[in-house]
Amino acid sequence: MTPEDQDKINLSNGLICQSIFDGLQTMKDQDKTRKPRSKVKITERALYQRINRILKHDGEQLRTARSQNVELSVGRYFTVNVAHNYIDRQHLDLEVLGRNLGVIQPWEQVEADTK
Repeated sequence: MTPEDQDKINLSNGLICQSIFDGLQTMKDQDKTRKPRSKVKITERALYQRINRILKHDGEQLRTARSQNVELSVGRYFTVNVAHNYIDRQHLDLEVLGRNLGVIQPWEQVEADTK
């Protein structure tokens, strides 16, 4: 291989490396300007159903307080042990419970039901 051929190969390799570097830099710049992805919204009702599907395996059921007196004593959401008919957990936050049980994905966001 002649020195001229070696110079051509080195030049070619240098251009390829520069091209790859420029491409990566462009991608990096595009990531900075890209908008963050919006989260997928799920309703409280959908979350309620997902939680109940998981709790069913443990013999529990998620319930909603139907009166203001019950809501004051046990919270808006609470769980009931179905086999023994007693309140198991009280004053639950639906979103926190859903995240703890793994029924809400990182890209999901709970949206309040509007009636």
